[in-house]
Amino acid sequence: MPLVVWKDEFSIGVPMFDAEHQDLLDIINALHDQAMAGAPSEQLAATCDRLMAHTVTHFDHEEARFEGYPRAEEHRRMHAKLKERVAAFRRDITGNNAVDGTKLITDWLAHHITGEDKTFGAWISGIH
Repeated sequence: MPLVVWKDEFSIGVPMFDAEHQDLLDIINALHDQAMAGAPSEQLAATCDRLMAHTVTHFDHEEARFEGYPRAEEHRRMHAKLKERVAAFRRDITGNNAVDGTKLITDWLAHHITGEDKTFGAWISGIH
C-alpha cells in the first residue's frame, strides 16, 4: 500500500513540476514498500540513489525558474536542507530506518509542496 497518494491539493499549477512531484512520491512509495517487505540494504540504497538523483534534478529545474522570485534564497535553503536529509538517510539506510525515513521525507515534501511550492507556482503563473 502506498505511503502517500497524489492529491489535487499537491498540484501547484505548473505541469512540469507537478509531474516531477508525482515522480518523487512514486519513488518514495517504492522505497517504503521495499523497506516494509524487508528488501536488502543494497536494493534500498539503489532506490534511495534514484530518489536523490530525481530530487536534485527537480530542484535544479525549479531553481532555474527563480530569476526575480522574491523567496528564491529561502526556497534554495529549503532544497539544500532536504538534499542533506536524503544524503544522511542514504548513508545509514537499513530496513528499519528506511520506513521511518520515508515517512519523514514524505511529510517534509508534502508540507513543502503545499506551502512553498504553491507560492512559487502562483508566482510563476503571475498570480502573485
